[in-house]
Amino acid sequence: MAPDYEFQPPFHLLLLQSGGSNHEKTEIREHHNIGAPNAERTQGYLQNCPYAVAKTGVVVFSKSLAKEEAKYGIRVNVINPGFIQTDEYTEEMKKDMPKQVPLERLGKPEDIANAVLFLVSDEANYITGSVLNVHGGLWC
Repeated sequence: MAPDYEFQPPFHLLLLQSGGSNHEKTEIREHHNIGAPNAERTQGYLQNCPYAVAKTGVVVFSKSLAKEEAKYGIRVNVINPGFIQTDEYTEEMKKDMPKQVPLERLGKPEDIANAVLFLVSDEANYITGSVLNVHGGLWC
């Protein structure tokens, strides 16, 4: 039996299939912790060391958590997104960024959603401690 946890934001977003909320204790029947760190840029970030450390820390934390929580049936994986079409980017950026991506396009939010749906599905029940790259080949 899994231990009781009390989840507080942002962890309530991670309770994809546990049936719990961030305000109540719940028995974890199946839990998927999926981070999205964009951390595969192993060459680092110019003048932004804290950002690079934080993003990479999500991966290492998730891999450690995957080992610790596996005995409870909790799977922990990371989705590493590339450039995704959002309002965050200017029109000029949206025009220039696909040139950096081998698939020559920005990702869609649905691309990330499909990766999440796969990781929480029964087809991925033996996957934990992994990083799933959804970046169109950006950091290959």
